[in-house]
Formats: sequence, C-alpha cells, structure tokens
Amino acid sequence: MHQSSCTVFVTGAGISTNARIRDYRGPEGIWTQAAKAGISETEASLNMVWDDALYQSIPAARPTLVHRSMAALVNAEKVVFVISQNEDGLHVRAGHPRHRLAELHGNDYVEICHDCGRESVRDFVTYYKDTYKETNPLGQHVTGRKCSDCGGKLLDTAVNFGETPCGEPWGHNMVHNMVGAIDAMRSADLVVVWGSSLGVVANYFDPWEPKSKWSLAEPAGPRPKGLSRCKLAIVNQGQVAVSYTHLRAHETPEHLVCRLLLEKKKNKIKKLDT
Repeated sequence: MHQSSCTVFVTGAGISTNARIRDYRGPEGIWTQAAKAGISETEASLNMVWDDALYQSIPAARPTLVHRSMAALVNAEKVVFVISQNEDGLHVRAGHPRHRLAELHGNDYVEICHDCGRESVRDFVTYYKDTYKETNPLGQHVTGRKCSDCGGKLLDTAVNFGETPCGEPWGHNMVHNMVGAIDAMRSADLVVVWGSSLGVVANYFDPWEPKSKWSLAEPAGPRPKGLSRCKLAIVNQGQVAVSYTHLRAHETPEHLVCRLLLEKKKNKIKKLDT
C-alpha cells in the first residue's frame, strides 16, 4: 500500500462475522448450510427464513475492528474507495465517508424515494416483512412508507439475484454508488479484497479479465489481460474464485488486522527504546 497511488478495498461477508452476522461460504454460512440440505445457492438466497430474531440481531451488530480500521484509512486518504457487498451498514456506522463507499447490494437501514431519490435513514431493517420479494403486495422493494419531501413511495435498497445495483427500480443512487465504484476501479493500481471469494463482485469489477462488465465499461477499451496495471491482494480464510493474485492471506480479516496493529505497536516501542 505504501507504493500504491490508488488503493481500493473490496469487502465481503467475512468482515462482519465477528459482528455475529452470518457469511455465505464459511463453516456456518448460509450457502454452506444450504448445500448440506441439498438446496442451491440461488434458492437459499431468495427463500431464506427471515424471522423476527434476525431482523433484531442485525441492528444489534456493531462495527468491528476491521470496519473501524478501514474507515480510519479512508479518512486518512490511505485508501481511495471501498466497494462492499454487505448490506449491514457497518461501514457507515464505523465513520466511513459515504462518497467513498459503494454498497453494491444495498444498505439495510436506507430507503430511497422512487420519485425524487431522497434517502431516508432508519434505525431498523427497512425490508422487514420481505418487501424485497416479488410477492410483496405493494410491489417489489416498496416498503409502504412515504418520502417526507415529496410524498413518493420509498424503496428498500436490497439488491437480489438478477438485479443490478443502480438498476431498476432505483436508478442512480449514492447507496449502490456504481459510478463511484467504476471510477475508483478504473484508477486502481492496487485492489485489496477482504473476506470475500470474489465470486460475485468480479462480475462487475474485474480489472484483470477483458470480458468482464468492468472492462467493457472502460472508454479506451479493455485493459490488457494480466496484472501489469493493477495488483490484487486477497485476505480470505476460504476459497476464492480467482487464481491471479500478488498476495494471498489465508486468514480472517480480523486476525490479519490485529496482527498488523500488533506489529506496528512493536515497531513503535523499538523506536522509543533506541
């Protein structure tokens, strides 16, 4: 990172497991447990049992050391941008500036007005009672609440399988912030992935694959295949969907951050001793 002029972080469910939010591919992950029951990943994601206990547990989660450390790095301008696949809102609650964040799959606490685009921030999960499903009687993603500015209908920001961030029914918005994410990835010379297999996000932002949606959006044409223009580091305990990495840390994000902070503290003590 010291040699990078534009570092971008990509975060997945693995950074929030210490906040007691289940991941997908971990030992107790949603897809891991679904596979044991013979259920596909898509079916598991669309038909999970969202009981009252889960809706109460998500707001009870608190930003972890990883969330707070990332917010500090962004605020210190050591990291340019964070692209998150998580809906838990913990990046924002850790003090992360919104204009340097893309929550690709939405934010559990934010509703968007369908008519004027105004955001409404709540202290509860906005898609409670499954408003994100096609079976929602008010219409998919319609929460039933009204915009305080224009009276328009409010939408949850949860992005389902088959939907696109900033696509229908939301349009461009600062929660998904696809414009910011694409701009950041176009400029990145280092991407660090935390707690993600890259299986989903690579479909949108893969600087190393000319056939990806990200590369096709490049005005000057696809980048040359390979790592010459952008380095990739992955911190993830489980398997990953790509093989071309400069650095691969087989540990949890929390463990690595603790180790780095401890090393920094030791170095500081050594300097004081000399």
